[in-house]
Amino acid sequence: MKQVQWDLSAIDKRQGLFQKIKWYEVGGMISLLVLMYSSYLFLYKELTLQAILVFNCFALLIHQFEEYGYPGWFPGMFNRWVFGSRYPLHYPLNRKSSWIVNVVLGWGIYGASVYWAKDVPELGLACIVLSGTNVLGHIAFSIKGRNWYNPGLITALFLFSPIIFLYYLFVNPMEQFGERTFWNGVLIGVIATAFVPIIILLFASERTGFEFGARHEVPRFRKFKSLKED
Repeated sequence: MKQVQWDLSAIDKRQGLFQKIKWYEVGGMISLLVLMYSSYLFLYKELTLQAILVFNCFALLIHQFEEYGYPGWFPGMFNRWVFGSRYPLHYPLNRKSSWIVNVVLGWGIYGASVYWAKDVPELGLACIVLSGTNVLGHIAFSIKGRNWYNPGLITALFLFSPIIFLYYLFVNPMEQFGERTFWNGVLIGVIATAFVPIIILLFASERTGFEFGARHEVPRFRKFKSLKED
């Protein structure tokens, strides 16, 4: 059996944007603007629903930065603890599938929920459901890995959880939007959540070139402690 190659310091030029652009760091910087806009809506425009959904976008961006930026070892944890992978830096979750899940799906639906906050309230509720599944998922990861912390847990508990509470406190979707809209939103959220593992498995390959860097591995399993790699 071929030995796993852990030294991934060389970036394959054929891997393009997925290896060169750190979308989670870009998102982290954008999150500051999103936070200011959410504060502006809440304080000066009294647009409570839209302000909460914009703040939810802020939470998503910071959550992703915690997972992939700092401390950033969510990929290795996810592949090891959830799938028991022999190749935790690229199987089944790899750079390509994480980009699709987080940027295309995540940024897409969270951004759409703000843009169509009043016209399509189902999208806002769907994003609240997604935030809720994130909270439950990270709690489950800690239990599964028998570890008090995993990247994403802090933002899930201290950002997503309060946002979910505020949404139901101030918006009360069942009463404001009606029963049909409420359950449509829940259904969209469940479907979007189901797409996450589907995308990951669809693009999973033990031979993929879209590896994560060594710092995305769970610290206690890192082979090269001094290797600086993204």
